[in-house]
Amino acid sequence: PIPCVPWQSQTSGQYQRRVHGKFSIFKSVMLRVRGSEMKAIAGDLVDVEGLVALKDLMNRLGCSNLESRQDSSVLSPGLRSNYISNTGLNSLEEADLVLLVGTNPRMEAPLLNARLRRASIQGTKVASIGPLADLTYQVQHLGDSNEILLQIAEGRHTRA
Repeated sequence: PIPCVPWQSQTSGQYQRRVHGKFSIFKSVMLRVRGSEMKAIAGDLVDVEGLVALKDLMNRLGCSNLESRQDSSVLSPGLRSNYISNTGLNSLEEADLVLLVGTNPRMEAPLLNARLRRASIQGTKVASIGPLADLTYQVQHLGDSNEILLQIAEGRHTRA
C-alpha cells in the first residue's frame, strides 16, 4: 500500500482511507498511460527536493516531458552557465563586491545567504537591484529598475 500521512487527523481513520483511495486511483491511472504521453509541470514555488522527486517519478514511468519554467524562458542544458553559479560558495568571502539582481537569497537560497552574511562581515560589499529585502546583513539597495543594470553595464552608475 501507498503510505499516507493526512494533513489533519480524524479519530475514526475515515480521512486516511479516503486519501489512500485517491492515491490508489492515481496509481491505477498512471500505470495505464505510456510515459511518452505524460507531462509534468511544476510551479514557481516548488522546492528543489520536490522537483527532484517529481523528476525521478516521471523518469521511472518513462516520461521525459518535464517543465518548471512558468515564464517560458529558454534555458539550454547544453550551456553549463545556464544552470550553475559563476563562483563557488567558498569564493564569496574573497569577493570585493556582490551584486544581487531580483533575488532574495534569505528566502530563495538560505545557504547562499549565510555565506553572503559571513562575507559581508569580513568586508565584502553587497548591493542589490530589485525589491527591498531584509537579508540579515548590510546591503546597498540601488533601486528596482532595469535602467540601473544598463547604467552599470555602460559605466554610468556610481557602482560601475
